[in-house]
Amino acid sequence: MRDRTRIILTLDFPPKEGGISEWALQMARSFGRSGERVVVFCRRRVLGNRSTYLHEPFEVAPMSGRNWAGLKHLYLIYYTLKIRLKNHPAAIYATNWELGMVPSLLSAVLDLKVVLVAHGCEIVRAGGGCRRRLKRIALGRADWVVAVSRYTRGKVLEAGGHEDRTRVVANGVDPSQFCPGSRPDDLVRRFGLEKKKVILTLARLVERKGHDQVIEALPEVLAAVPEAVYLIVGRGSYREKLEEIAERRGVRDQVIFAGYVPDAERADFYNLSDVVAMPCRELADQGNVEGFGIVFLEAGACGKPVIGGRSGGVEDAIVEGETGFLVDPMDGHQIADRLIRLLTDASLARAMGDKGRLRAEGLTWDHAARRLLQLERK
Repeated sequence: MRDRTRIILTLDFPPKEGGISEWALQMARSFGRSGERVVVFCRRRVLGNRSTYLHEPFEVAPMSGRNWAGLKHLYLIYYTLKIRLKNHPAAIYATNWELGMVPSLLSAVLDLKVVLVAHGCEIVRAGGGCRRRLKRIALGRADWVVAVSRYTRGKVLEAGGHEDRTRVVANGVDPSQFCPGSRPDDLVRRFGLEKKKVILTLARLVERKGHDQVIEALPEVLAAVPEAVYLIVGRGSYREKLEEIAERRGVRDQVIFAGYVPDAERADFYNLSDVVAMPCRELADQGNVEGFGIVFLEAGACGKPVIGGRSGGVEDAIVEGETGFLVDPMDGHQIADRLIRLLTDASLARAMGDKGRLRAEGLTWDHAARRLLQLERK
């Protein structure tokens, strides 16, 4: 029998932003590079122009449907049957439990292998009793549940996953795309960063990422490092709030909003920085948490020290005291202290950056893909 076609079943894929989109894209690429046949099933309106993917080592199969919110399960029955008819044998990698529930229930009848990928928020978010029961069914019926961190695995088990069929496979990074380099002169000129010490956060502008706490800590940082500036790269609904905080704290001139940058330019912004900080926190009432934090691996791959909030799965992304610092995400003085240390101690910053690069070389997307294939084939 020929080997299975790997199906990535997702509602998140570039150009849509976020960790799930990144996982789906990079895993499709890594499976493809390893010689597997890969097909990405994603909503048509998310995929955009299919010509974007012509030179990728995977195929795309747009999923139609105008009412995914109300008819999601019917659509998934249809597309699960379509996958079985056109791509048999197949292994379905569903990027959240809701997408994987229908294939898991039908897997025995249709001879499918189903792997559910658990990231964080979608597992933690409680919902009503019916939603919790459906989550338990999905996690219990899948062949494997793959969690991106130890934290997420713990939440999967709490939600009904089986311990012997739930494994941690951490997110990865592409060290050929993200690598150390000099500060790009054009970006230095564009943002007026000559002779500046740059604190960078590269993430969507949402409350849990912790931009606000870096701004709150900035006056203390500036007292010790007057040449420091805070460069915020990303877009989102929280920008207006961040601007208000910067005004209130008297640091508006030291906070630079760069807006959205395409993926191809992300490494340039890491190399522009002296330290990358994202003191993310859990918003328990919203079921909102950082399941891993790919940004910490990307920054490390570029040789930059990092500061992350001790919450969610971030402890799997940062090696405390080696690749960076873990902080109480609501302790502004602690955040300021770690920023000052890294901005004033070049040897410490360089040593952490070097260890971050070394770690990134062992946590690649291709490595993650190999682990997934080994697991799936058991």
